[in-house]
Amino acid sequence: MIKYILTIATISILAGCGGGSADNANQKELGKKNIIKSDKSYHLAKDTLVHNVTKSFGNHTLKVLTDKALDEDATSNGFISLYGLVDGKDTKALLVLNANYPKGTKVVVEAYSGDDLVAKSKPVIINTDEVNFGSIQTK
Repeated sequence: MIKYILTIATISILAGCGGGSADNANQKELGKKNIIKSDKSYHLAKDTLVHNVTKSFGNHTLKVLTDKALDEDATSNGFISLYGLVDGKDTKALLVLNANYPKGTKVVVEAYSGDDLVAKSKPVIINTDEVNFGSIQTK
């Protein structure tokens, strides 16, 4: 009988100390970061020389993704200007895409802080040589 009571008491203590408190601590820690996932079906966009369109902007790195991949030899003389706001600041002519992307291509702009994706635009469609990706808030 004493062994049975000690076993129940031990289980109660372990469950009360470890089970819930560790989960709550993890939830609180995860709650500090706004974790966003990148869409893996998109490809890094290319510029006129077929380099990835990845640019520093303020405290963030902006990456442009498209739903269409370009060939490695698809250099272009023309370009598509992609502009919008990040935390209220205009990107102006910072983001330039290869003109070989066909009309109807979907584009997403992602903002990173270090390795963490902190914000992204909604997909926009290329229909002209100037595309507004809208506004991104990282805070």
